[in-house]
Amino acid sequence: MTIGIFTDTFFPQICGVDTMVRTLAEGLRGLGHRVVIFTTTDPGCKQRMHDVYRLPSVPFVFLPSRRVAFMIPPKLLARMKSFGLDIVHTQTEFSIGIFGKITAGLLHIPHLHTYHTVYEDYTHYLAGGRLFKPGMARAMSRMFCNGADVVSTPTDKVRDMLLSYGVTKPIHAIPTGIKFNQFRRGQYSDAEIAEARAELGLKPEELALITIGRVAKEKSMDVVIKALPELLRSVPNLKYVSVGDGPYRDELITLAESLGVADSVIFAGPRRWEDIGKYYQAGDLFVSASTTETQGIVYVEAMAAQVPLIVRRDRSVEDILIDGKTGLFFDDEHELARRAEELLLDKQERDRLAAGAWEHVQSLSAEIFVERMLALYTAMIKNPTRKEKFLAKIKNKLKWPGH
Repeated sequence: MTIGIFTDTFFPQICGVDTMVRTLAEGLRGLGHRVVIFTTTDPGCKQRMHDVYRLPSVPFVFLPSRRVAFMIPPKLLARMKSFGLDIVHTQTEFSIGIFGKITAGLLHIPHLHTYHTVYEDYTHYLAGGRLFKPGMARAMSRMFCNGADVVSTPTDKVRDMLLSYGVTKPIHAIPTGIKFNQFRRGQYSDAEIAEARAELGLKPEELALITIGRVAKEKSMDVVIKALPELLRSVPNLKYVSVGDGPYRDELITLAESLGVADSVIFAGPRRWEDIGKYYQAGDLFVSASTTETQGIVYVEAMAAQVPLIVRRDRSVEDILIDGKTGLFFDDEHELARRAEELLLDKQERDRLAAGAWEHVQSLSAEIFVERMLALYTAMIKNPTRKEKFLAKIKNKLKWPGH
């Protein structure tokens, strides 16, 4: 089978979409399938990659860390038939996603779309929400998803949300899996973990709450910082460490200073993806107050690293975390302070939760994820939609550009 993946976000960018695409592509290739990736150019990527085609792009004006393609090269468009694609799998609703939709239509092949981003949670990037309203985000999402043959989502929460938007196409919730080797205990020596802690600015006697990911408003890291004054009264040797970067960093630094906890907050900046597993293990607790996650990959990675989780209660997390068995939920900064204190002062309880997380996460392996996605591809190819049957009848009457 030859699968075409169309995504705005890919290496060297690091986020949940990139992780999902790389995990899927590597797994499918390992099973003998061909995967052709169509993505954006990126100034941070100098080397050519096999079966990766990059379209001219520019930084997204309201979120410069992300890129959008501004044209489809005519030569690439003329070549699309030669790739022999059996299915199109889009990961974005923007220009490259539209390119994928066009490709599926012209080649008369199935189109699967994975919906990753709840755009109504990100409208604040567009002139403070004045240019792009939540209702517009819902309408855009509904239109694109209904233009695909089948839709997949990382969680039941996102599936139910799309149904509420009015999406009528079949929707399958398929959680993104990960490769455990990079995160599991024993992958790094005690000396390597100690070195990583020192690099982050942690002293041997200090305890650490750790967050890994983009430093952005929608991640609600301010909730964690607001919990620190109360938490530091009982755990004075505590540091809150953020591994990552993003547009909300300065605002969070200002907040920490205003609360008098700036000395207990470390913004460590991003780290290489290949080494990220040891930075999870550098923390004593993984913490997140985000309610905008659609994949929860960082939660799965923390569980694979056997770091106890304490995360804000949200429907998407409930698909992954079992309160009291694999981690703890909180609803506000006061409950975060109370529950984090209990765990930080009880290593035996942290170890129990970490063991429960490791056992639970086995069902979220990369292998299971790839198998489920491959089964969906196969079903779509074997059972074409009514639209595809109609298009097949007139296939010989249509010509691909350049042929």
